[in-house]
Amino acid sequence: MTIPTYGGPEVLRIAEVPAPRSVPGHVIVRVAAAAVSNTDTLLRSGRQDRFLTGIPFPYVPGMDLAGTIHSSTDPRWPVGTRVMAAVSAWRKGGGAQAELVSVAVESLAIAPDGLSDVEISTLPMNGLTAIACVDGLGLSAENTVVVLGAAGAVGGLSIQIAKARGLRVIADAAGTDERLIRGLGADHVVPRGSGLPAAVGAHAPHGADGVIDAAVTGQAAVDLVADRGTLATLRPQQGLVMHRGITEREVFVPFQLANSKGLAELSALASSGAITARVAEVLTPDRVGAAHALLAAGGLRGRPVLDFASW
Repeated sequence: MTIPTYGGPEVLRIAEVPAPRSVPGHVIVRVAAAAVSNTDTLLRSGRQDRFLTGIPFPYVPGMDLAGTIHSSTDPRWPVGTRVMAAVSAWRKGGGAQAELVSVAVESLAIAPDGLSDVEISTLPMNGLTAIACVDGLGLSAENTVVVLGAAGAVGGLSIQIAKARGLRVIADAAGTDERLIRGLGADHVVPRGSGLPAAVGAHAPHGADGVIDAAVTGQAAVDLVADRGTLATLRPQQGLVMHRGITEREVFVPFQLANSKGLAELSALASSGAITARVAEVLTPDRVGAAHALLAAGGLRGRPVLDFASW
C-alpha cells in the first residue's frame, strides 16, 4: 500500500516497490495482516511531514503487523516463525502495509497463542502505547488510575494492563459503552461529560493517583489527578496547567518501537486472555480507503485490519 502524494483516501495506491533486503539486526516478515490506525491517516494527509525529511514518496503506511518470518540470518528467529511486530512508516522502505517488511529484531515478538493473525495485528502499537501510559504513571498495586477514552483501542488496553499490574481502575463511558468497559475489567465505570469530576470523586475523593487521557480531554483531565499525582497524555495539548505538584508524562510510541520486552509481555498477556484484541472490520488491501473512512467517521470499538494472507 503506498501514499504517492498527500491528500485524501483517494490518493492511496497499491503498487510494486523493491522488496526489502536482509540487513544485520533485521528479519524479513511475510505479512498476513496489518492494522490501520489514525497514524496512517495523519501520514496520508501530510501532517507527519516533519518526520519524513529526506525520505521521498511513495510512503508505505502502517505500524502493526502479524505474519511469519520469511528470511532470517538470526538463529533466534527461524524462517516460518509466527510473529507480531511494530514498525515505523518514517523510514526508507516504509511501514507495515506490504507483503514483505523488514523488521528490527528488537521490534518483534512471538505471536500469542490462540489468536488469528488479524486479531494479533491490532495489538503491537496500541499495546505498547498502553504499557507506556500505565508504567509512566509510576504507580504501585492498589493505587487508583482513571482511564479517559476507555472504549478506544488504547484506552481499553490501558484498563486491562492496569488491572494486570494490580491497579484499581475507574473508566469513563458514553452511550452504550458501559457493558464493554466493565467487560474489560474496570472496577468503576463513570459517565463521560460535565458530571465526570463528581463521578470520579465518588470513588477517589482526593483524586486519582494517575490519569491516562486517551481522549485528549485537556485541563479537565488534570483536575482529576490527586496532589503530586501523574497524568499520561498521548498528544501535545496546549495550555495545560500542571499545579498541585502534578507531573505530565507525554507518551509518543513511534519513538519506542524497539521494545522487545514490552512486545513479549503483550504476547504473553494476549495468550493468557488478560488483554483483548478488538477488530472493527476486516478488509482486503484494495479497500484500504474504506478503512480510512471508518477511522474518519470515529466511534470505532476496535481497529480496521487489512488481510494480506487471503488477498
